[in-house]
Amino acid sequence: MSKVCSMLVDRIREVHGLSSDNAVSKLLGCSRQNISQWRSTPKQMDDEVATRAAELAEIDPAEILALLNAERAKSPQTRDHWNRLAILAGSAMRSEVAA
Repeated sequence: MSKVCSMLVDRIREVHGLSSDNAVSKLLGCSRQNISQWRSTPKQMDDEVATRAAELAEIDPAEILALLNAERAKSPQTRDHWNRLAILAGSAMRSEVAA
């Protein structure tokens, strides 16, 4: 599961008062299946969808893009660099994702 994507979907639901992932998929212009994959597999949003999702969630897109790269990094050193960039962009979700 992609923690970043899942938490981003939850944040969009909260910000916009939505009751379902289906409603989020309509806002994002993607399928409900995409959201299901983000919640249950390592598959992540592409950068364009992540940027749109961040805007809908009222989070700096640079932070989300950095967190997504940190999540898929293969080495701890690379992950640390991406997490530092996320901190520089703003850490609205970073502490929750790192847990």
